[in-house]
Amino acid sequence: MDKFTNIINIDTVDSTNNFVKSNSSDLENGTVVFASEQTSGRGRFDRSWFGEKYRSIFSSFLVKGITEPENAVRFSFLFSLGIRDLLSRYIDHDKIILKWPNDILIGDKKICGVLSEYVSDSIIVGVGINVLEFKPAGKIEIPWTTIEKESDLQPDLEKFKFELVDSINNSFIKYNADEPEKITGIWAEESSILGKFVTVTHGNDKISGTVLSIDDLGILKLVNENNIINISTGDIEYND
Repeated sequence: MDKFTNIINIDTVDSTNNFVKSNSSDLENGTVVFASEQTSGRGRFDRSWFGEKYRSIFSSFLVKGITEPENAVRFSFLFSLGIRDLLSRYIDHDKIILKWPNDILIGDKKICGVLSEYVSDSIIVGVGINVLEFKPAGKIEIPWTTIEKESDLQPDLEKFKFELVDSINNSFIKYNADEPEKITGIWAEESSILGKFVTVTHGNDKISGTVLSIDDLGILKLVNENNIINISTGDIEYND
């Protein structure tokens, strides 16, 4: 795939990822679906993702012909890098934090989530971005923010959609999507996570340690009392 070029805009959908999954056989490789409104958006662990019509980005990107399911994980990191580059046009680059495995924060507040899924030799990457200030339809359990709040700017949502697609297309070149096994290492370097003391929570389990590396499958490697612990998923908290 060279670029995401087939852009589809729909009004209301339960979830853009669900829409792409249901219609993937009829959609071209390199399709991007934008919804004006998403009624049942979700993130990791089936958590709700809230936004507001005409004030938030609800989107899904489709890449076909993928034979390695693990590339879905790698593409999450690739998209995060591309979105970070876009946000840097509006918000001070140094304030943007890439949070393992798939969130983007401003300080300690979430501004973007990425959800990548592998379905029938395809990768579907959902991207939700808080652009303009809005009133969520339900309670958001974690601190969150918007581009408008962090920049005092009010981006034009239609223009922003094209900027997002353009930034993702550029990230495929800049971060070499043809060698996906290298992407997580690039992400680890650019996120400044290496060497940080963190705590990862998964269910009732909490594990703390210093980040040694992130392998090519996105698995976090922590050093804890001279032991190396591999962690594939969870909620991370930076302790320093």
